[in-house]
Amino acid sequence: MYSVALFLCGWFAGWFAGRLSAIIRAASSATGSTSLADTTNQAAMDPADLLPRSQEAKFLDIRYEDRWERLRPVITQLYMGIYGPGGKSMTIRQVAEFMKDHYTLHAALVPIIS
Repeated sequence: MYSVALFLCGWFAGWFAGRLSAIIRAASSATGSTSLADTTNQAAMDPADLLPRSQEAKFLDIRYEDRWERLRPVITQLYMGIYGPGGKSMTIRQVAEFMKDHYTLHAALVPIIS
């Protein structure tokens, strides 16, 4: 039973990391950018602007799979904008932590070995 739980936990972590990466790649393609936000000419953005304004804004009442589409703009803004410490872009790990802490969207980053 324990090994089944570990397998499912590992599978889910890989699935989540793949889903988060797909959202970020799509955002990069849509903006025509292949790199993180250029911080040389932009002021740092306040992550508080992306906090949920209510419990409904967390979309906790809908299926987990459907929450991805609803939260895609927040994830994209966090990664593509300059919301990170020191006026830099957030890393994927920082985005995952922000989403877990503020939107109850749990993520686990798993290295992908090709």
